[in-house]
Amino acid sequence: AIDDYRSGRKTGTEWWKINSDFYAPVQNHNVQVSGGTEVVDYFVNFVYMDQQGLYTTGDLNYNQYELTTNIGTKITQNLRADFNIFGLTSEKNSPYNDVTNFWKAAWTFRPTTPAYANYDPKYMQNVEQGYNPPAITDSEISGFRKNAERKVQVKGSLTWDVPWVEGLQAGASYAYDYNMWENKSLQKPYMLYDYDLNNDEYISSMYSPLDGQESSSVRRDFSSETHTLM
Repeated sequence: AIDDYRSGRKTGTEWWKINSDFYAPVQNHNVQVSGGTEVVDYFVNFVYMDQQGLYTTGDLNYNQYELTTNIGTKITQNLRADFNIFGLTSEKNSPYNDVTNFWKAAWTFRPTTPAYANYDPKYMQNVEQGYNPPAITDSEISGFRKNAERKVQVKGSLTWDVPWVEGLQAGASYAYDYNMWENKSLQKPYMLYDYDLNNDEYISSMYSPLDGQESSSVRRDFSSETHTLM
């Protein structure tokens, strides 16, 4: 019992530390260019963001690229054209099990329960609902979720100063808006084990979110929408 822990034959389990780091690094980069002449003016802004999650497996992360471009040009003395372009692409990756399941395990599992059966790292311990952190934080073991978004917005306009009527303007505009979402997921069943001390053997149990389904399951959802306005 307690002598096993004193001697080091057994060790307590700090569930919240398994495949988990103390911080989640974030990086943001912004490049901006602007200028112009009497005829043309322009503004370009590029933004990149990368955020890593707390999992040391690297399977929990988010990245985003964003581009904004505004260009205006004087075609004639009375005619001006303006173009505005905005584009965004982002992707979020995570293991299939929600991160709340990791924290549930971290806060509710007993520290006397090992993460691996008989402390052998080849055999993940069978635990409540199968939420063993070594499995649910690793996409190679339990599967993954990938959520991607793409967005493009384009707007163009022409403005004409009517030369024979002071202050009167005529204009035309065009707008295009495209949005796309793609969600992919892979559920993978995995094995957990109990150690039978009397027979010196490992008893396996399969965990799968799909009610005992023994094969992996892939799902892909795709949707998009386009709007045009003139």
